[in-house]
Amino acid sequence: MRLAVESDQLHFSTQLNDVTLADTHPYAENADLHLASQISNQRLDQLELPTTATLALKGDITRLNMLDRFLALDNEASGTGSTVSPVNNEGNVHLSGHGQIQAHATIRDSRPHDAKLTIQAPELAADTLGFIARGSGSLNAQLTPQEIIEATLSFADATLHHQERLLLDEADINIIATSPIDPQKCVKRHRQRCVGNPHACQILMRYKAI
Repeated sequence: MRLAVESDQLHFSTQLNDVTLADTHPYAENADLHLASQISNQRLDQLELPTTATLALKGDITRLNMLDRFLALDNEASGTGSTVSPVNNEGNVHLSGHGQIQAHATIRDSRPHDAKLTIQAPELAADTLGFIARGSGSLNAQLTPQEIIEATLSFADATLHHQERLLLDEADINIIATSPIDPQKCVKRHRQRCVGNPHACQILMRYKAI
């Protein structure tokens, strides 16, 4: 841990090793986590909570499905009026597999400003729009300052199934998804058929058979 005063700013940073991240179950292990922030240097009784920070993470991800929440539309967008369920509705992407993760994020004014995430996975599967792609591959995602998530799933030597029917084998498959980080914005744009913003709530699938 480092604590220092530079140019009337109180700088704080810490490095944690062998970290385990979990919700109900662990989803990242053997991770290195770095956190840094700064606030105006004042008396201890007048210090305010930081509103800016940077975070970096590197380690093993054991449950890729923890990312589903960032790749799913609220079911209200498809007319059910309920929260996201485990059933894959139109527009949702469900992941499974494991691999290595590298991530970096910046927070400004207490909101995510930008972020980048890369995952290399020897076993990767994605279920979306009734199609299931499975193979080795990678996930690259970024959050833009406009609060848009852009994610690309790339598969190599993969299979593609639809309702248990094999459509492709030994294929290169790319799945591209973009959506606002705020689910309510995505719901609103889905209802409007994304008029005026062709990047909202969008999922594209590209493939090449070998």
